[in-house]
Amino acid sequence: MVAEVRDRGTVFTVASTTSRRSWRPWRRASIEAMLGAGLAVVPCSDDPAMFPTTLAREYEIIAGDLGATHAQVRAMALRGFEGSWLPERERRAAVAAVEREIAALDCEFGLA
Repeated sequence: MVAEVRDRGTVFTVASTTSRRSWRPWRRASIEAMLGAGLAVVPCSDDPAMFPTTLAREYEIIAGDLGATHAQVRAMALRGFEGSWLPERERRAAVAAVEREIAALDCEFGLA
């Protein structure tokens, strides 16, 4: 099943922070395993008004605590739009805009 969803490019939204602190290590281990299996994950923040996180924090956890590479984080940011239900024209425009932003940040931080 893992190989099938990986090969299809099925996008999974993942939240490492939950309302139950005891679930966090389990969720983070699951996300780490998904990354290791090459699955298409996109971080989400569930409900930042209710849970102690933000989308930026979720990316920090995935990059810092779980060790996602720069390439993986970049792919996640793009995948959020690529896997969306936007009309094709709007999706392409959004992906292009995000690619430009990432390129600018890469240059600014010496990653290009």
